Amino acid sequence: MPEKISDHNINLACFAAAIVLQHDQSAREILAALRDAGIEREAVREAILQTYLFDGYPTALEGMILLSELWQGEPEPVESGDFNNWNDWYVRGKKLYERIYGDVAETLLERAHEVSPELANWMIVEGYGKVLSRNVLDIKTREIIIIAVLVVKNRPRQLHSHIRGALRVGVSKQELLQLFDTLQSRFDPPSFENSKSLLHQIIKEIRN
Repeated sequence: MPEKISDHNINLACFAAAIVLQHDQSAREILAALRDAGIEREAVREAILQTYLFDGYPTALEGMILLSELWQGEPEPVESGDFNNWNDWYVRGKKLYERIYGDVAETLLERAHEVSPELANWMIVEGYGKVLSRNVLDIKTREIIIIAVLVVKNRPRQLHSHIRGALRVGVSKQELLQLFDTLQSRFDPPSFENSKSLLHQIIKEIRN
């Protein structure tokens, strides 16, 4: 039997996609399904928090407002976000970044530095260190959420990198195909066929 991604992870990814797309009704329905299925509220908070990396603070704040309206509870921050942790975030961010991108990690980082040294450093510290290295969600789940957001935002360059990264950290090809099918049926995002063609292209390259 082919491996199936958990319904929780599918719904977390689709919830993130819904708030990015500003599909309020879909977001409400998916959030209710997550709550009723018994997933931890903190897992949903983490999925919302990481959307700020890809769609900004307004999306993350709206997601938190929706969570507070439909699923009341006290926030339990995993860590304070104290900027005294900057060096620790860099160290753990670089480690996670290298795990995701493997033998192309340094090449990609060099290209990012050529375009913007500031963004290259913030990517490691803010993205991979402060946010994506947090507990509650494992990196496979976080990559699935990232891919869902990049598909609905039609960001093929970053999608290419994160599909390969997801496969590198243990997300299966079958799981990605299932995720894409679910995104299409729920949202039918613009340029979806291009995103799915990219997925198939990467899968074919890996086989060869």
